[in-house]
Amino acid sequence: MAYSVAADVLALHKKLENTNTTVITGHITDVDNEIDMRLKNAGYDVPFATTPPIVAIISKYEACYRVLKYEYGSQVQDGTYEWIDKYHDMADGLLKRLEAGENLLDSSGTVVSGPGDMVKSSTQDFGFIFDLGDIVAQSYEPDDSDIRYGD
Repeated sequence: MAYSVAADVLALHKKLENTNTTVITGHITDVDNEIDMRLKNAGYDVPFATTPPIVAIISKYEACYRVLKYEYGSQVQDGTYEWIDKYHDMADGLLKRLEAGENLLDSSGTVVSGPGDMVKSSTQDFGFIFDLGDIVAQSYEPDDSDIRYGD
């Protein structure tokens, strides 16, 4: 039984272009096998009959990481992988905590330590360059300190 499904992975990141569920399911299978191997070495009885919520989170985030890496693997620009790596870092961090024996669920089975905020929008810290309220200022006139458009 898979710990996550393709729909979970697709819902996790809106920019996933590969909606081929066969490819995504293949990544989920690989991730789930790795989770089982690592948790078996830590003393857990795997595979789980019913998927613990924290394991489902680890599975979908690591699978999302692998699908994104698969899709954007040809891009070699600096910073391309920084935002993708956040999915792996979160999943691996939670898995390491489970391996160490930390209880990440409360008594009702609710995850007490989840992913939190993962990937921020690149437009979150933007500044306006146009003032649409002022008809004179609507044309952009860069000064010498503006290096966005070269010399």
